[in-house]
Amino acid sequence: MNTLELLQPINNLWSFLLEKFGNASMVYEMSICNETKPNEANEFNLFENPAKFGVLTGLIIALFIESRFAPTKFDNYIESKLKNIAFMILNISCFLLTAPIISISLVIFFIYRQIVCLVLKITLGEKFAGLLEGTDCVWAIEDPSALSVINIIGVLELDSLSNGVNILEEVRALVKELLLFPSFEKLFWKREKKYGYYFWRRSDVNLEERVRLLDVDHSRCKETCNYYRGYLREIIARECNKPLPENHSVGWEILILQNCQKKTFGSERTVSLLFRVHHCVGDGVALLRLLLEAIADSSNSKVKVRFLDDKKIKIKVNQSNLLSVPILRRCSSIYGSLKYSSDVVYYSSDVLSAVMPFAIGIPLHRIFKSFKKYLKVQWELLSCLEAEEMKVKSIKTFKIIKVIIIETLKKLRKVFRNIVKNIMALILIPDCLFRQACLSFDESALHGPELTGNKKISCWIEDTSDDSHDSLLEKIRDIKNITGTRFGDVVLAALSANLYKYFHQIGKTAPKKLTVVIPARMSKPSQKLALKNCFSVGLLPLCISEVNEIWCEPTNDPRKLLDRLRDVSRSTRKLRTDPDYLINYWVMTWFSAALPEVFLRTFLKSYSTMVFSNLPGPQAVAVLGHTLKKIAFWIPSRGTTGIGCSLLTYNGNVNISLQADEAVVSEETSLDEILKGTIDDIKALHDIITLPCFAK
Repeated sequence: MNTLELLQPINNLWSFLLEKFGNASMVYEMSICNETKPNEANEFNLFENPAKFGVLTGLIIALFIESRFAPTKFDNYIESKLKNIAFMILNISCFLLTAPIISISLVIFFIYRQIVCLVLKITLGEKFAGLLEGTDCVWAIEDPSALSVINIIGVLELDSLSNGVNILEEVRALVKELLLFPSFEKLFWKREKKYGYYFWRRSDVNLEERVRLLDVDHSRCKETCNYYRGYLREIIARECNKPLPENHSVGWEILILQNCQKKTFGSERTVSLLFRVHHCVGDGVALLRLLLEAIADSSNSKVKVRFLDDKKIKIKVNQSNLLSVPILRRCSSIYGSLKYSSDVVYYSSDVLSAVMPFAIGIPLHRIFKSFKKYLKVQWELLSCLEAEEMKVKSIKTFKIIKVIIIETLKKLRKVFRNIVKNIMALILIPDCLFRQACLSFDESALHGPELTGNKKISCWIEDTSDDSHDSLLEKIRDIKNITGTRFGDVVLAALSANLYKYFHQIGKTAPKKLTVVIPARMSKPSQKLALKNCFSVGLLPLCISEVNEIWCEPTNDPRKLLDRLRDVSRSTRKLRTDPDYLINYWVMTWFSAALPEVFLRTFLKSYSTMVFSNLPGPQAVAVLGHTLKKIAFWIPSRGTTGIGCSLLTYNGNVNISLQADEAVVSEETSLDEILKGTIDDIKALHDIITLPCFAK
């Protein structure tokens, strides 16, 4: 095929365009006639007319791009839809195949569980306090090298008149008072196992063993007996993975470390309390509420709840003072007495409220009950009114009925949406569990070796005033508000950058990502304090050497940290929208309760690298008349997960703690460098991100 034949389609295209748009191009043709004098033979020669050739070239490029990209987008759209359909068909098939087997197995195990419960009730009598719930069983499965014990350090500031000699007896007296409250009965149960299931057993409490002074050799302190470094840190690291009293069957112990006075603190004297509590007792939110509502002085308690009991409301119709009855004003609103008791918040503490969010709030039966009461009052009113007043009242009543129907339909629509959401989560269970299993098999210098049980700890406790604009808490808030991210995202981004530097420092290959376990509470706290584990977990792929799918070098440039923050934020956003938390909660609630320990231990093995816990704390409180000056906590290791990072805000300050098993991080100084680098990176990112040029 020669050149003329190749150009023939182009010439035909130009002829068509000239015929259609000739008039529009006439002005341009006339403008170039004075400059060019083409002969008639070459009038349609493309190479002799630059204007035509330029227009044609543009059209060809446009047609080429359209032919390449438009079909590609359409093909990608079709391909994506087909993949989604195939994905859903595969999940539905897996669900239909596995659901009968799993359901039958669960029924069998639950029947066996009830038989065990009945046998224990008969044999133990009143000492039997019940089998552990599913979320408690998760933490009952533990290894000697990774006990499920949360270690909390609290520093009490003593005044100049107090010598702290009686602090031991004061703490024991405080604990003895807790025995009088049934809400805290779980604190005094023992955890035992029989017939494959863990159960609670009531027993007497030996306060001398549970609350005691820690044997400390102050001759070794070298004036480092403070609350965040030196000899005290060595003591905490030594104690943090030791078994609890009575063969590790009790739920807690309090160790009192009275600081020596070798170092001159002026008038300031402190006493450190190490509160060691098993995770089976409750999650972080429950333990924090225990501190605020039971341990802290009553003058600091700010939560006072008033309930409105409908059964105590009595309506008496008196024709003389009918409109002055207060209860009628209560029952004249859309939701009846619900509006009058707007300061009361109703929460559901059962499993339904955790797995189905629509169950939290004002239940439908309460709305209908109040509506029924409202109609009763209106009927009694109508019997006492004249015809015209009755007509006006009827119109008002029908309007209120209309509003109630609309609100009820909205609530039912929300119920329907959540039912659909839960059905989709059920279908996606096989995919979620398989994806998490593949995700959590980390391979790096920080994950893999068998844990030794010897722990290294580090802690950074902020020491600024609550109203200081230089506090790390305010800097993190500024960053999250400017970038539209979350509080934990900022800390995780800085932490991931310093973990990358640690890999580079020890000369080990850094992974692209490592898996971080992120706990999340699944239901709102109930009005009544309950020591329970109402949480779930999600697995977050945290970027290390590959940020936004691009390999990067370890650097101190805060601009690179901003890219890392975007990557972390995108991953956490995806984790929150995925059904992982809901599915994991179902697994932890039902599977963990049903399966005996021999099956559960294999099922709950952890293969992630790190656990990250973020807990917002209160303003300053007092305990036993002494100000609780500092507080921090270390979360336990689990399985082969040897690193834990905990974040706690208290009194307007941020406290960050790290714990690592000696098998993955052998030197405490390495943890100190990671923690210090994390703090410095957050401050540097804040300095960059708050520049006027960046804000614009």
